[in-house]
Amino acid sequence: EIDPKLRSLLSFRNANKWEINDFRRHQAIKKWQRTSYDTGSTEIQIAVLSDRINYLSEHTARHHKDKASARKLRILINKRRRFLRYMREQDAGVYQRLLKDLNLRDFAWLAAPA
Repeated sequence: EIDPKLRSLLSFRNANKWEINDFRRHQAIKKWQRTSYDTGSTEIQIAVLSDRINYLSEHTARHHKDKASARKLRILINKRRRFLRYMREQDAGVYQRLLKDLNLRDFAWLAAPA
């Protein structure tokens, strides 16, 4: 059993935003990796991008004059959109699981015909 004082020191209440985001990124990698050394598959990149997009969405809502973050948010959204399109074409089952787990909407009907 861990001492309550030590537990409170190690809790997320004392972590900074970078440490929390790093922890969430590692959780996404663990959840979506195909093998134990997989850190860059499409599923992982979509999950990590979604986490960054959620953070930047909250940030830009609080700091509406931060135009650089708003631009970065648009860039990340388009990058995730391209990854999702690729995933839909390669593996529809994983694509549907990603949409469900990450709480995303399917905009396949908006895609231009190939």
